Amino acid sequence: MERITKDDVKQMGMTDLAHNHVFVKNHEAWYRDFEREISARDIIREMCKHYEIECPADNEEFDEYMFDLLQDGYETLEGMIAMYYNTMWGFAEVREVLKECEDLEEQGLLKRLPCKVGDTVYCTSHFISGTIESTITEIMLDGQGYKIRIINGRIFSDNEFNKKWFITQEKAGKTLKGAKNES
Repeated sequence: MERITKDDVKQMGMTDLAHNHVFVKNHEAWYRDFEREISARDIIREMCKHYEIECPADNEEFDEYMFDLLQDGYETLEGMIAMYYNTMWGFAEVREVLKECEDLEEQGLLKRLPCKVGDTVYCTSHFISGTIESTITEIMLDGQGYKIRIINGRIFSDNEFNKKWFITQEKAGKTLKGAKNES
């Protein structure tokens, strides 16, 4: 899957910029476009100056002021500016979480699981010559991989995926047929 988070504006198209126009730098939200980078507070201060709205120079006071303006709703210009500021830093934080996940995935440290709690899985059983349909009740991670627990309490490890437990009944059935043909 292609990365969503990117840092080099020169390598971005419009969609990339839309996904990356706000980001975290020095523990602050920042805005960027193809022309410049500026802290979210400073771009909001520029907006306020343009519309002759006074706002505090101190960052902590500024944040409190923006929060107070949010209480009045977005019907006023001040409220819209405060909502925009709130959206910018919120989006920047979410982008950073996604960036961390993408970085971990690139390093091979993030494992995508083939299933989730509540999914139906199909377990092969040579004792009944068929498959048993069950529901995943728990997924446990350990230093080696993951284990899934199904409704009857049985636990399968990740190395048994597509060998003893399957996401589809069709795959489970094919495995049983192949095992019978080898016997």
